[in-house]
Amino acid sequence: MTLTVFDLAIGLQKNQPELKEKLNAWIETNIKNGKLNAIFEKYHGEPIPQEILNR
Repeated sequence: MTLTVFDLAIGLQKNQPELKEKLNAWIETNIKNGKLNAIFEKYHGEPIPQEILNR
């Protein structure tokens, strides 16, 4: 079996820039403190791939 890395995304309406800013801030904060990786591991059984974190 070949495992591949794929991006996960959240769809937002274009007229909600404040929501986009808040989500981006939440993601950045929780990548730095490890909480996002813990959530990802809980549901995917492995850490967030480095290729995604380097973007």
